[in-house]
Amino acid sequence: MKLTLLLRGGVSTNSTVQLLKLLVYRTPSLTDLEFRTTHLKEVDIGDRLRNWVTTSTKLKRVTLPQFYLTNAMIQNLSRLDSLEVMALDADPAIPHSDSPRGAFPIEDSGFPSVRGLHIDLPLPVGASGLGGSGLFGRLQILTINERRLLTNKDLRISLQAIVQLYLNLFTDRSTRTEPILFDSIQPVFRLRLKILVIHHDYPMRLAKENVEEMGRHWGELQQLSLCPDPRTYTLTDQPPCTPLSILPTLAQHLPKLRSLALFLDKQSVPTYNGDLLPTHQLEQLTVLNTGTSWVPGGNPYVVGHCVGAICPRIKTLSSLPCKWRIQDDPNNESTRQGDWAAVEVLVKLVGLSSQTMKKRLETVEKQR
Repeated sequence: MKLTLLLRGGVSTNSTVQLLKLLVYRTPSLTDLEFRTTHLKEVDIGDRLRNWVTTSTKLKRVTLPQFYLTNAMIQNLSRLDSLEVMALDADPAIPHSDSPRGAFPIEDSGFPSVRGLHIDLPLPVGASGLGGSGLFGRLQILTINERRLLTNKDLRISLQAIVQLYLNLFTDRSTRTEPILFDSIQPVFRLRLKILVIHHDYPMRLAKENVEEMGRHWGELQQLSLCPDPRTYTLTDQPPCTPLSILPTLAQHLPKLRSLALFLDKQSVPTYNGDLLPTHQLEQLTVLNTGTSWVPGGNPYVVGHCVGAICPRIKTLSSLPCKWRIQDDPNNESTRQGDWAAVEVLVKLVGLSSQTMKKRLETVEKQR
């Protein structure tokens, strides 16, 4: 049983308390609770909420507002044997400085089944502040939402078991924003990641040496998403973007990638020599997301052939709609999306040709 509860501003404390009283002992089969509020920091329902959550003994996934994730609530949740994922939902109306600070007071035996944590905390707390034994020594999935300017000192994450890391680093509109550098993520090389997803105001540029370093540390990486949907890159004429020519390097050093999302350099004109079987291919890659980027060089024909030859098993090639461009320049946005649709068709055709040629060569080799 899944329940989504959204309480908006203007709801009285008494009404909310009565609702929670009615839910207690009436949701014994509740497995997924998504409880979100807006402008309700002044409504004190902590006791009732704790009572309700404690009676939901089959709860597997829970999302709670940041100001109700108190020490007492954490202690109650830590006793739920079935709980697997816990998320802290931030109200954008509440200053980021009001987020909880300091380490959570949890016994080593608490949260015996939790493997995923999604939080909105300042990164020094969300990263190093969560270190320790017990729950945080067992965590495998970590999502951190951070709305300040990132520095490379912020990502010193000491949770060695993490294999999936999601960083939402979009800053507050009032915050000074700068492009994110590859050096910023180097502190997480100590983790044996299989999934890395980063969102930021600016794109991130991947160079050949960066991919080589990633391959040395993350040879088992299956999903990589590096800022495919930046929102402030329009402020610069030439943002630091990743060239399409990075694909062969990715194929060589991260061969187990299944999903890839990048913001590609529009000015970087790709070349294609007609080789359907290049030395290195991303044979396990089935999903490619180009975010809000343009087709490199403005040539769908060349890009389609390049991508299809290196990524022969692509099932989904998608680009994200750019909201500001839809409003300000709908014709160009329509052209951009049309170009990527043409690329997808070519990628699948070239990929099929590559696979067919490879099978024929393998058959000939066996007959020798």
